[in-house]
Amino acid sequence: MTVHAATDATVFMAAVATLVDADPVGCSVLATNAVRAMADPEAFPDPYWMWVEEPDGVTVAAAMHTPPWTPHLVAQDPSAGVVLADHLAASGRAVAGVGGLRPVAEAFAGRWAELRPCRVRTTRDAVVYEATAVPVIDRL
Repeated sequence: MTVHAATDATVFMAAVATLVDADPVGCSVLATNAVRAMADPEAFPDPYWMWVEEPDGVTVAAAMHTPPWTPHLVAQDPSAGVVLADHLAASGRAVAGVGGLRPVAEAFAGRWAELRPCRVRTTRDAVVYEATAVPVIDRL
């Protein structure tokens, strides 16, 4: 896997468009913030947008680090969390936490703790609910 990075949200969104199209709910945090950054480049003073490609060029993961917030990862494969941790550690960026689906975030945190000895703990679990049908309620 190869990690690519940009400070320009437009470049990022072009690179992750197929990932966002395939999983708009799972990518909503990244996409919403990238669109905000495209509309207002001053919204995030130090943005760092990342995406992970397989050797065949398919984008399989994406992440953002927009301090003061922790990096947020979107991936299905926990190994993407590991390569993103390696990349961020090599970049010299300060990281004090991570967000995303638990398996990927835990893989990132575990690798980060190997690279930058620190204590790792889960502080919260988040879920996403998707309304796939909305019942019609008759009013009397």
